[in-house]
Amino acid sequence: MNRIASLLMLGVFTAVTASGCTALLAGSAIGAGAVVAADSRTVGTMVDDEAIEHKSNKYLSNNREIYEASKLDATSVNGIVLLTGQCRDKEYIEYIVSRVKTIPEVRKIVNRIEMIEPLSMSDRSTDTWITTKVKTQLLFGQEINSGRFKVITENRVVYLIGLVNHSEANRAVNVVRGIDGVKKVVKIFEYLNERGQAAVVGAGDVPASSASSAAPAVTAPAADTPVFQEDSTIMEQPVSPAATAAPAASSASAPITHLNSAPATDSAHQPKPVYDLLEENVSVDPVPSASASDSSSDMFIIE
Repeated sequence: MNRIASLLMLGVFTAVTASGCTALLAGSAIGAGAVVAADSRTVGTMVDDEAIEHKSNKYLSNNREIYEASKLDATSVNGIVLLTGQCRDKEYIEYIVSRVKTIPEVRKIVNRIEMIEPLSMSDRSTDTWITTKVKTQLLFGQEINSGRFKVITENRVVYLIGLVNHSEANRAVNVVRGIDGVKKVVKIFEYLNERGQAAVVGAGDVPASSASSAAPAVTAPAADTPVFQEDSTIMEQPVSPAATAAPAASSASAPITHLNSAPATDSAHQPKPVYDLLEENVSVDPVPSASASDSSSDMFIIE
C-alpha cells in the first residue's frame, strides 16, 4: 500500500513539475516576443547589435591585466556603439576605439570611457540603483515605449540610447532628469521618420509639459583636452533653458562639466542637465538596414 501511495505521489509531482516548466517556457517566450515587438529595430538589426557587443567586449578584455584593473562596457543600438567605464591607460582606450571601428556593422562610436580609477563597489551599486529607477519610470511613463530605450548609468550619468520619435524622447528625458541621484542625462537618439510606429501608452508619468526643443549645436573649435573630458563641440544641446543655467561668460571651448557649477537652492531636486550626442535633425526609417553605400568612411567617432 505504501508503495502504491509513493508511486501516486511521484506521478503527481512529475505532472506538476512538467506543467510548471511548460508555463515557465511559455511565459519566457511571450516575454521575449513582447520585447521584440516593443523595439523599433528589426530582429536582424538586434542580432547585429548583439554581435557587435560580443566582438567589442572581446576587444575590451584583450589585455587581461588592464581589463581587470579597469571597468569597461560596450553597448550597441542600431550600429551605434557606446563605450563606457573607467581606464587609466589612454593608449588602451585608443586601442579599443580603433579595434571597435573595424567591426563591419558599426556605424558610429561614442567613446565615454573616463581616464580615471574604476568606480568603487558603492558607486557601482548606486549606478545600478539609478538604472533600476530609470527603467521603472520609463516602463510606467505615459506615452513612452520603454522597449525602445536602453539605459546605461555610469558614475551617475544616465545615457539613453534608442531609435525613437521626438515626442516620446522628450517625455523620457524629462522623466529621467527629475530622478534623484542622476547627475546628468546624455541622449544618444536616432529619430523615426513619419512612418515610425506610435508610442505605447503606459500608466503614470512625470508631467512633460516643460519639454522644449533643443538648442542649436555648438560649433566652436574643440579644445585640446584629454579623451575622457566632454568636449563642448560634441553634444551640448540642452533640452530646456533650465539646463543652460550656467554662467554665459564661460568660454565656448570650456569642458561641459562647467554647466553644473551654477549654485542651486536644492540641487538634489533640480532638473538635471541634458546633452545630445547626435544631431536633432537625423531621421531614419523605422526598419533600418545596411546598404552597399554604407562604409567605414561614413562612420565618425565621438569622444
